[in-house]
Amino acid sequence: MREDSLSCFVKSRRVSLGKIPCGIFLTLILGCSHSAIQGDGVYHESAFYDRNSPPRSISSPSDSRDGSISIDETHLRSEADYHFSLGESYSLAGETTKALEEFRLTLVYDSESPLVHLRIAVEYVRSGLIGEAIESCQRSLELDPKYSDGRVLLGGIYTSLRMYDQAHEQYLLLVQNNPDSIEGYFYIGTLYAEQKRYDEAIEIFEKSLKIKSNDQKFMSYYYIGQVQVQKLGEENNSEAEESFRKSLKENPKYVDAVIALAQLYEKHGMDGKQRAMAALETFQNKYGPEVKVAEILSHYYLEENKLVEALEQLEVAEVQGSQHLGVKVKISLILIELKRFDEAIHELEEVLSQVPDSDKVRFYLGAVYEETQRNAQAVAHFRAVPVSSSFYPEAVIHMAYILEREGKLAEAIEVIEGGIKNNGDIPQMYIIYGALLEEKREVKKAVQILSDAVTRFPGQAQLLFYLGSLQDQDGNLEGTISSMKRVLEIDEKHVKALNYLAYTYAENDLHLDDAEQMVRKALEFEPKDPFILDTLGWVLYKKGEVAEAIRILERAYAEKQDESIIAEHLGDAYYRNQLPEKAKMMYLKAVAVDRNEKSIEKIRRKIGSIERQVPVPSQRGPASSSLSK
Repeated sequence: MREDSLSCFVKSRRVSLGKIPCGIFLTLILGCSHSAIQGDGVYHESAFYDRNSPPRSISSPSDSRDGSISIDETHLRSEADYHFSLGESYSLAGETTKALEEFRLTLVYDSESPLVHLRIAVEYVRSGLIGEAIESCQRSLELDPKYSDGRVLLGGIYTSLRMYDQAHEQYLLLVQNNPDSIEGYFYIGTLYAEQKRYDEAIEIFEKSLKIKSNDQKFMSYYYIGQVQVQKLGEENNSEAEESFRKSLKENPKYVDAVIALAQLYEKHGMDGKQRAMAALETFQNKYGPEVKVAEILSHYYLEENKLVEALEQLEVAEVQGSQHLGVKVKISLILIELKRFDEAIHELEEVLSQVPDSDKVRFYLGAVYEETQRNAQAVAHFRAVPVSSSFYPEAVIHMAYILEREGKLAEAIEVIEGGIKNNGDIPQMYIIYGALLEEKREVKKAVQILSDAVTRFPGQAQLLFYLGSLQDQDGNLEGTISSMKRVLEIDEKHVKALNYLAYTYAENDLHLDDAEQMVRKALEFEPKDPFILDTLGWVLYKKGEVAEAIRILERAYAEKQDESIIAEHLGDAYYRNQLPEKAKMMYLKAVAVDRNEKSIEKIRRKIGSIERQVPVPSQRGPASSSLSK
């Protein structure tokens, strides 16, 4: 048999005690509406049971002695049962209108069944027809004043409407009609708690402890603890802690009590958090696995970056039948972090099969496929992310990167142009667009695109920085300096702008003292950055402080030996310091790692100059000019 509505309602009510907003009763009622509400004349679903009792007392059909027409009571019973079963089926399927119609048809054949009137009331609640629901409840109770389910539902409706006096009256009648039942006490205590009548609520729950037939004392203690939490708060609440402990003493397997206890512990700082985890872990080891505990523990473990432990708990939730697709998504993200990509793909594909329109899952799948270099699948999933999604800009950027890496530059540009057209409010898209145009050697167009973007997003330092680097490539020294200064006005700690502007000054023998000040400031943030060290060395070289320049450039070269410009600068410093052999060695190393024919030819001329003892000045760009570095 299905659980009766009273039990369902009580259990739902218990879980949320103490944190019940107005209207929670209606939510609880709707959640229980698929359960047959039991009363006098119990109906069973005829589709599964062939044992429906008559809706009312029915005697066997008898012959009419006076010639009047006799009613076939068996037929009435059969019709009532048939329509009631249909109503239950429609209710289970969420088709409230059809369910109401069938329950009303049931009343045609059995107008005095309190059960049917109450089922109609439940469907009215689901439809938001609260007035009609109250009338149906009242009619049900007129037919059977001791019908406890009717009192529960009517009291719940009144509570949701904040008609506390009326709700209280219904619950008192429930207790009077069922003096040995503790449920009425629970409802009254909960009602008092919702009204912030905390002392009265605790008194009622304590009364329930004295009922001899109370085999749910663990619930009474749990309720008392929840009210004490509302009354005194969660921090250092020894009274609530003691109540939850008593609840667990009565029933060590009661999961809500251990969760409430853990929540109290958590408010006591880091030590409290460890106690909370310990309490949940102990419960899980002794009485688990329990889904709710697993989900909370997984959250704690994720906060501490204990990915394997978090994964174990989430897998418990998954195996135990958790219907939350979010659990599977969390599992997949942890698997990604653990680089177990194929398992992550399996989880995400399974989620996608259930929610094919999920933009989040599409994006995550694209990212995993990209990570595993399955570019075709990655692009397919990124393309499926709709324009309306918050993941759309990132999906476009990822697609552009993938296509660019595959040498499909035109297609990458087409993708990013479409992204800007559909969602032009993402500054990073313009940076990617500029980079693709730069790669296509359309620097002037890239400068124009970035200039327009800077006008649209004047406070975006990164846009300005990239614009300045493009202006540098385009030979616009004044524009480069102006853009980098504007970056530093927005963010005075922008390390790349400090370094770039300092190097630009050094290369053009401008404001060398200012250049040194800027590059030393950049070094405060990135003291081992080889490109910043190279800039400082070059500034000192230009200032004629060659010995110190050598010391700095040697540090830069030690950090980055595969960067041609650093080796070349160190060679220049050696040469000026009358160390030609060392200079020649560094020039050869610069040639060995360089990929640019023009710069290689310049370095070879320097080598030739050493051999002829004729100095040749350096005319190279900054080591940090490339955005990829």
